[in-house]
Amino acid sequence: MKRLVLLSLMVSISVGTAIAENWQKVGYNDMMMVYVDLDSVRKQGMLTDVRTKVVPTVTKDFTHGINRETYNCQSRQSAIKTMTSFKGRKMVDHLKMKKLEWEPVDPNGVSGLIYQMVCTGSQAF
Repeated sequence: MKRLVLLSLMVSISVGTAIAENWQKVGYNDMMMVYVDLDSVRKQGMLTDVRTKVVPTVTKDFTHGINRETYNCQSRQSAIKTMTSFKGRKMVDHLKMKKLEWEPVDPNGVSGLIYQMVCTGSQAF
């Protein structure tokens, strides 16, 4: 019985660390706060995938959104791969992009801050 309890505890700890999140606040404006999950950053050549969280400060339609984004560190472009909206813990919308729509990173905007964090490793915000 003790072995079973110990095994269950070990499995729950390993599962807990597998889904750990490390949200770092990146920036905000009048409408939203934006965070990056530092544990989700995956680099492959010049492309970097990252999960971002948007928390609106003005709308009550959803409590937060989780996006999967890709940054091309060489060409300074970004594209959203998926967008998921939540109201509390309940998912209310999910959109997967069929084709990546690359946009220039705005050096003065939130995408510029995310670019600095995931492409250059700079977190001095």
